[in-house]
Amino acid sequence: MRVLLKAVWCCVLVLAVGCGQEAEVTQGSGKASSGAVAFPPAQFYQVKDYQGHTVDLRDYQGRIVLLNFWATWCGPCVQMVPHLNRIYEENKDNKHFQLVGVTSETDVAAIQSFIATHKMGYSVALDTKGSVDKGYPCQGIPNATIVGKDG
Repeated sequence: MRVLLKAVWCCVLVLAVGCGQEAEVTQGSGKASSGAVAFPPAQFYQVKDYQGHTVDLRDYQGRIVLLNFWATWCGPCVQMVPHLNRIYEENKDNKHFQLVGVTSETDVAAIQSFIATHKMGYSVALDTKGSVDKGYPCQGIPNATIVGKDG
C-alpha cells in the first residue's frame, strides 16, 4: 500500500507540470467539511479499448479505480508511464483495484505503438468522443483521477 501511495504522489508531481491548461479545483455538489473537496458520484461509461473490445467502466464499480487521462504526444504523460506500470504490476491481482488509461486520440496505430514501446500492461480505453473526461473533475493532461469503491 505504501508503494501505491508513493507512486500516486509521483504521478501528482508530474501532473503539476502537465501538458494541459492549469486546472482549477472546484467544489462539486457533494458535502465537504474542513476544506475538503467533494465531487458528485463518478460517472461510468462504455467505450472501446485500443483493440476494439468494449470497456464498460460499470464493471469496476466497487473497486478503487485509477483513471489516467493521457496522450501519446504529452511529455509528462510519458514520464508517468513507468510509475503507472509499477502500480499496475504491483496491483494486477488485487480484486479491489483497477487501473485504466484513457486517451481521446483517434490514431489507433499510434496508440498501439505507444503502448508497445512503453510496455503498458494495463487497460487503455479510447475516449474519442470526450465523454469520459467530461464526467470527471479534470482539465488538461496528464490527469490521474481516483474513484473510490463507492463511486
